[in-house]
Amino acid sequence: MNGLQSLPQWQNAFNYPGSTMLGLLNAIQNVGSLARLPFAPYLSDGIGRRPAVLYGACIMVRPPPIALSPTNRLLTSHGFR
Repeated sequence: MNGLQSLPQWQNAFNYPGSTMLGLLNAIQNVGSLARLPFAPYLSDGIGRRPAVLYGACIMVRPPPIALSPTNRLLTSHGFR
């Protein structure tokens, strides 16, 4: 992520973010891990450890094809092709 932030295309696409926004963009990927922490033990206790891991893996596999699809307006509208 830090390497991308030095590119003029990236800075233009994100409207030349300041230091606070850069920190948020670097840390946002960890927010998902923190958000799931209160629910993970109850899910594991309820359905078992292996099904809970499989459920989490299925959730993690879904976003990349969506992000890479040509109809994704979020990526194509910012000029990333």
